Amino acid sequence: MWRRPLRRTPAGSAARREPPPSLPLPSDELFAVLERELLKGPVAHGWPDQTWTLSRINTLIGRRFHKSYTVQGVAALLREHG
Repeated sequence: MWRRPLRRTPAGSAARREPPPSLPLPSDELFAVLERELLKGPVAHGWPDQTWTLSRINTLIGRRFHKSYTVQGVAALLREHG
């Protein structure tokens, strides 16, 4: 069979998986650079209107810092820094 068999765990033990590793959060200095870029507005970065979306912020992070986050990761990043 092409699938791997499920591993059996001993009775009474909880089978816990490790969460996948995530990218480290940017330093306060790098986040300050991101804030300055965001203050320039979306039009300055090539979008046709003045609406920041998580997807656009994610694209900006990729272009400026060469890092790839998920949209949920961008939301968490913004929450983390207020």
